[in-house]
Amino acid sequence: MKLALKWELPDVLPASLDWAVEPEIVLPTGSRSAGIGGEGTDIAVPLRVSRQQERMLATAQLAWVKTPGEDAGWSAGALVECEPAPALWLGQELLHEALVPTEAFRRGSLGLRWEHSPRLLVFGALGRSRRRSADDDEHSVRVGFEYAFN
Repeated sequence: MKLALKWELPDVLPASLDWAVEPEIVLPTGSRSAGIGGEGTDIAVPLRVSRQQERMLATAQLAWVKTPGEDAGWSAGALVECEPAPALWLGQELLHEALVPTEAFRRGSLGLRWEHSPRLLVFGALGRSRRRSADDDEHSVRVGFEYAFN
């Protein structure tokens, strides 16, 4: 489960792009041995830049990631979403994480999010990951809530 707080940065940067910092914590609600996510708590501070055009939204992210007791790492990724109905978004995310030099992985997810209000949203995603140090894929289910402070 992911809990995040989003701070949108002021419009001092290019007006056609939205910038945000979104500190988050991912709680250990899965079991890597069962193939449904991780067993540790992760803390991340991503910087996100987005551009929306009509009912399409593209977001790029670069993040610092830390698992307590381990070295910090980084992640980079992209998310493309479309809005088929008001306040309901469907999307695909591609992400590369390098938590430690020997344990990088790539993840692809399909998901949806529902915007209850401009500040509160609920999301869920089904994903598949491949670790560099393993020959098998891992599956993940992610759900979470996000509250935006403007």
